[in-house]
Amino acid sequence: MSHQQCIGYLCAVGLASYLIVPFTPAHSRGFDWFFAHTRKPQSPCSGQHVVASYYSSGRRTANGEIFDASGLTAAHRTMPFGSRVTLVNPENGKSVTVVINDRGPFTRGVTIDLTRGAARALDMHQTRWLCMF
Repeated sequence: MSHQQCIGYLCAVGLASYLIVPFTPAHSRGFDWFFAHTRKPQSPCSGQHVVASYYSSGRRTANGEIFDASGLTAAHRTMPFGSRVTLVNPENGKSVTVVINDRGPFTRGVTIDLTRGAARALDMHQTRWLCMF
């Protein structure tokens, strides 16, 4: 292959990569995508349907505890610290009870932020609708 052919080939590959829109997994599309493409579940809920996300890093929670990513705790904007909340994943019926020990989430439309341990108990891999009571 000559130098010019190689450059032409690389240019063609580069152009093709601009023309192909890559598939982006739902968990990396962000909150705007989530709210534009999901709806509140139609399944019955004895509490309220809420949007939940999860987080896995931090040093201390708002109530002063050391953050434990594997724990069964959560952040809520207004619930008193120490409140217990039960959440159910309507897709699989799994439930978990968490203790509110932090403030947040600070994303519009998201009601509760779970630790990775609580999300794992619900088999939750991305932002999703849950039933909270």
